[in-house]
Amino acid sequence: MPGAKTHAEIIDDLESLIGAADSNAAQLEGSEKEVEAVRQTLARIKRLKLEQLALNAQRQAMTQNLNAALKEGTDAAITLRSIARAKIGHRSELLVHFKMAPLRKRVRRTKYVVVAQHPGEEATAPAPAADGAASGVGPGAAP
Repeated sequence: MPGAKTHAEIIDDLESLIGAADSNAAQLEGSEKEVEAVRQTLARIKRLKLEQLALNAQRQAMTQNLNAALKEGTDAAITLRSIARAKIGHRSELLVHFKMAPLRKRVRRTKYVVVAQHPGEEATAPAPAADGAASGVGPGAAP
């Protein structure tokens, strides 16, 4: 069995070895026990190979079943979340329990004025208008 590496090569080698032993039974007198051991091993290998193929097919079928169940679960979760949002409300903080973000009030950010300062000079900011709208800073400023 020199150089045999794959399952098919090993099986072919064992089959040819049994064939050679059967054709030369007269010269191999007294070695029936060893030939029978090779036959039994070959039969066991073939049986296990068939079982492996069947299990591989089962594994693929199980993977397909699992993926279908995962998709079904995802769809069911989407449905439940939609119902929860409709019954609880879009703005309710209880939506966080369902791993959904509620609609929250938008908060405006205040704008900061950055004034470049040269070394040795004092930083000055532009004077704000009386209502704060002209400078673009403050609550009355236009967006």
